[in-house]
Amino acid sequence: MILDTIDNFEHYFHGLHGMEEFLSSLNADTPEGRHEIDEENVFAMVSRYRSRPRTECQPESHQRYADVQLLLGGQEIIEWFPLNGMSVTAPYDPDSDVAFYALPKVIGTQVALSKGMFAVFFPHDAHMPQIQAPEGSANIIKVVIKIKSDLL
Repeated sequence: MILDTIDNFEHYFHGLHGMEEFLSSLNADTPEGRHEIDEENVFAMVSRYRSRPRTECQPESHQRYADVQLLLGGQEIIEWFPLNGMSVTAPYDPDSDVAFYALPKVIGTQVALSKGMFAVFFPHDAHMPQIQAPEGSANIIKVVIKIKSDLL
């Protein structure tokens, strides 16, 4: 897992085709949905939602892609867990590149993201996004950039 601000983004992903142009085009009005960056190698999903209580969220992991979760608006908590030892509730689906896990009784490592921050989760990381901050539920605008893990 990596945690940083958008100001340092290029230090991690410099040279990935199309990434700089896509990032420079982002703003709070960027349309929801899938945005192609480099065919199936790199693409982004823009979404808007309200953060939720921890008990309404579910850990997940991916095998083909790393997740770069970048907040354009709002504040949310993402929990990180070591993948080893997680209890599978929905086995890995190669079509959607996701597996889901039971909510652990022990709170994972919590990362608080606010506007302009990003976290990177690799295939060996289980993560649980969309958790509301202590102040309560908030409107979130998030970009999840999916990067083929073999490019990293």
